Amino acid sequence: DKLVKTFKIKSSTISISSDVFRNLSQLTEIEIPDKIQEIKANSFSGCVNLSKITIPDNVKVIGEGAFADCHNLEKVYIPKSVINIENYAFSGCENLKNIIIDSKNTVYDSRNNCNAIIETSSNELIIGCFNSTIPEGIEKIGSSAFSGCSKLNTITIPASVTNIYSEAFKGCTDLKEIKIEDSPKILSLSYNSYNTNDIGKCLFYDCP
Repeated sequence: DKLVKTFKIKSSTISISSDVFRNLSQLTEIEIPDKIQEIKANSFSGCVNLSKITIPDNVKVIGEGAFADCHNLEKVYIPKSVINIENYAFSGCENLKNIIIDSKNTVYDSRNNCNAIIETSSNELIIGCFNSTIPEGIEKIGSSAFSGCSKLNTITIPASVTNIYSEAFKGCTDLKEIKIEDSPKILSLSYNSYNTNDIGKCLFYDCP
């Protein structure tokens, strides 16, 4: 029912199924029980009015596109239990401005209050938002990392970055300036998704 505004999931539930709340455009609040271990693909995708989400401490996996296109979501807190965040998990969350990772998480971090999700072992920024900064020491900007960040105006790429993957800035329609610090040696640009040699088209796809 697309008119549902609030919903409480049964306390014994251990996973949220794929697509179960997808495109419930009136949903504003969801109570996720503490036993949940997995939020599957596209569970809340398209819940454009969902403004607040609390991810419990037992969640281990956030599936592909789980919260994609939740336009009113402003803040995300990732607990220490999360060990796998899949592609597009928060893609298209245009108002997302505050991303915090629990300091005890051993897989991901948001160092220097950067408002981004970084895979600690690889120094890869996998998810950003319009309020993100890319810290010095980051080596990779992941595929679709800033996808759908339509309010991103400017971004600085530090000298430590050596790899930028495809669609990294896809749909960043307000992006006007990219600052590259100290002429970094970017060794790899992945841009084969569209069978073209136009690097700009692929890394910045849907950017006017």
